[in-house]
Amino acid sequence: MTATRNRAASRIGLVAGGLLMALLTSELLVRVFDVPPRPLRQVPFHTYQLSDDPIRGYEYRPGYRPEDTPFDRDHVGFAINSAGFRDDEHAVRKPPGTVRIVFLGDSTTAGNGVPERRAIYSEVVERFLEQRADGHHYESINLGVGGYHPVQEARTLETRGLSYDPDTVVMLLCQNDFSLQGDGGVYGMLSRVNARRDPIASPMGPLTRVSRLAFIADHLFSWDEENAAYLTWYRHEVLHGRSPAEVGIERLATLQRTHGFTAWVALLPALNDGYGGDADRARFARVQRAVASSAGLRFFDPRAAFGTSSRRVGRFARDGLHMNAAGHRAFGEALAPLLIEDR
Repeated sequence: MTATRNRAASRIGLVAGGLLMALLTSELLVRVFDVPPRPLRQVPFHTYQLSDDPIRGYEYRPGYRPEDTPFDRDHVGFAINSAGFRDDEHAVRKPPGTVRIVFLGDSTTAGNGVPERRAIYSEVVERFLEQRADGHHYESINLGVGGYHPVQEARTLETRGLSYDPDTVVMLLCQNDFSLQGDGGVYGMLSRVNARRDPIASPMGPLTRVSRLAFIADHLFSWDEENAAYLTWYRHEVLHGRSPAEVGIERLATLQRTHGFTAWVALLPALNDGYGGDADRARFARVQRAVASSAGLRFFDPRAAFGTSSRRVGRFARDGLHMNAAGHRAFGEALAPLLIEDR
């Protein structure tokens, strides 16, 4: 009897050992080959709230201050004004002699990872133009919201930005703006919070934070019905099978024709080893075609401001999507002279 039990225990041990080895091997393989989906940095969802506008989906929480809730390192120095943007308070009525420039974009325009707001490219442009001493006062209004794609940005201009009577509008696109799900999971987390569910709870629990294999399994087998319904609605009713970049650019062009401001579209290149590669060039070609098909829009290509090699561009980058303070300065100083030519 004892021998039988020992053999059974030995078999169980072998099976358990084999399973453990298989799991460890799988964990190693998904990390080595960087199998998607890839974990994103946890977004501090307390900064955001759901929007009453379904096209925008969510927005910054007006009046938010950095000391209200601890931020991660990407959001150090964030403070949200009463209108719901990382900017000064702006009077709605434009003062006489003022030229207003509204900036649209996502976390790059909002300045993620740049603690000093004055270092963001919108502020760089404002200071550059103010130094002209041409009798005008130049005022930048930053309407960037982390995670937004161009359709949300155009909607923000339509519902919030037009009230400031802008003379010029700049929309900065990023590499993930061709995808509907480039927001880092903000809307999904907020929808779960709104439903009074733990925004980071999952069947895998804490394992998803330490195991890439567990993260992938949780992603494959979990289901967020509310967020899935929202994305389905967005694809069919808003995008109609097109990309957010193309639809957003088209909507910007329509608003320009209707309201008479000058509109610029820029695309931030990949700020890593993909800089200047085939994928980078293909995205620039897509954006340039969309701008060319929308009469009146102007296109700004910032690649000359960053140099010609991925090694050089690293000086201006925090990661593949975001500029550091030096990148914001280079981008703003390259853009500002073009806006002068509009005057």
